[in-house]
Amino acid sequence: MVNAGGNLYYVSFMYSNVILNPGEKSDHGSGVKFALYNPFNSGDYDASDDPSYHGISALREYVVADSVVVLDRNGNLLWGEAPRPQFADDYVVGENRKDLIHREGDVIYVTIESDGRYTLETVNAIGMPQSVLFNGTWNEGEHSVVLTNYNLNAGSYLVLRRGNTILSWQVLK
Repeated sequence: MVNAGGNLYYVSFMYSNVILNPGEKSDHGSGVKFALYNPFNSGDYDASDDPSYHGISALREYVVADSVVVLDRNGNLLWGEAPRPQFADDYVVGENRKDLIHREGDVIYVTIESDGRYTLETVNAIGMPQSVLFNGTWNEGEHSVVLTNYNLNAGSYLVLRRGNTILSWQVLK
C-alpha cells in the first residue's frame, strides 16, 4: 500500500523478470487477484472521491474498470486511464492536452502555443505540489527541461499550467 497524498492510497504489486499474462485465470498463472476489505463494515464509505471507483455503479456485478491503472516497471501505461489529480478549487482545469508534454529519458519536452508565464511541476494525486521543474516565461514553440537535478516520485503527475489554469496533466513516466 502506497500513499498517493492525503488520505488517498494505491496498491502496488512489483514483479521482477516475470511476464504477466493478461486475463489468465489459472491458479498457477502469474497474474494477481486481490480484494480490499473493511473489517468494521460501517457502511459509511464514500466512493465519490475514489478515483478508481469512477464510472462504477453500486451494483454488485463485474464491470471493466478502466479507472484502475496498470503500469509496467518503466511507468508505461498498460491498462486504464489515470485519474485526474484532485486540484484545489482555485484552479481551472480545462481539457487535458496530453500532446503538450512528452518525456524522453531525463528530458521533458513542452509545446507552448502562446507566449506567457508557465509552471511545469509534479503533484501527487490530491494535487499537492511536489517539485517545481520550471516556473517562468516561455515563448511559443518547443522547450525542454532536464530532470537530472530532481527527485521524482513514482505515481506523481506532471502538470503544465498557465497561471491557475491547468493545461495538461499525465502520470509521470
